[in-house]
Amino acid sequence: MSILSRDDSDSLWTVGYTTDTGPAYFYLYDRSARSTTFLFVSRPDLETYELASMVPIEFDARDGMHLMWYLTTPVGSDGKDLPLIVLVHGVPGRVMPGGSVPGSSCWQTVVMPFSRSISGDHRDTESIPQRRRSRMGVRRCTRTCSTARRGPSAQGNHADPNRVAIMGGSYGGYATLAALAFTPDEFACGVDIVGPQ
Repeated sequence: MSILSRDDSDSLWTVGYTTDTGPAYFYLYDRSARSTTFLFVSRPDLETYELASMVPIEFDARDGMHLMWYLTTPVGSDGKDLPLIVLVHGVPGRVMPGGSVPGSSCWQTVVMPFSRSISGDHRDTESIPQRRRSRMGVRRCTRTCSTARRGPSAQGNHADPNRVAIMGGSYGGYATLAALAFTPDEFACGVDIVGPQ
């Protein structure tokens, strides 16, 4: 749930509610009456379909750090030999703990890795000079993306290794470019959306 706007007296809010198995719903919330009025749904046609859930998965990375991500696979699928998209979120320093929030996706098989920096992993680099810290950031970024590629296998969902793509916007675009540059054999393709120019 998110508060989208408020009136000047802060008594009326417009509120959005998102779910991973349906469209977004919008309401007017009256704070004094503690009541809601339904306004509209973003994509009503989605209500007629059975959509796949975003399932949290967790495991240890190769360097021992405990990671938690979301995995989505097609409804009714056994999760075997599917194409996979590693979808990296943007702005790691400002993402809420837990990373991305659930929401319906237009892709069939997706793993959403959370940035290491939101878990406090940046703290051990604060005393390191900027240039070296930047190099460490690239290495950790590519290592996390490579781990995300293998993450579904830890849950018994085995992606086709020849059909793994990576994409993301902003920081996710940077992560995509870094992954393609430094681990080119890991991904079949990548899409950088508004990454660094």
